[in-house]
Amino acid sequence: MRIINTFDKIQNCFTNNAFDLDSWRKYTKEFSCELSEKCEQDSKEYDFNKDVFPVINNVLLNKEAAFQTNASFITVTNELNSNIDKLFKTDIEIDIILYLGLCNGAGWANNT
Repeated sequence: MRIINTFDKIQNCFTNNAFDLDSWRKYTKEFSCELSEKCEQDSKEYDFNKDVFPVINNVLLNKEAAFQTNASFITVTNELNSNIDKLFKTDIEIDIILYLGLCNGAGWANNT
């Protein structure tokens, strides 16, 4: 199991204090080749300017909540590997990723 925390790279998605889609695409490629395409496909069901941008830009406006999210992610995942090993007695091939998405934070399950 891999735990990938991209919190330190999230700020790279913002140029001139606004969300920048091209920077975000580059950011996602660092940890998943197909993630940006999946997110963008999902977000086509939304009114991007009305439903997506305000949520993403809130990351900039509410830094305390962003830091709290990161701290919670670390707390939850810190013991996860050892607990999974105890429970299943084997390594599980999954990635758990904290990333800035396009309002589709539920994520995906892939069998690769």
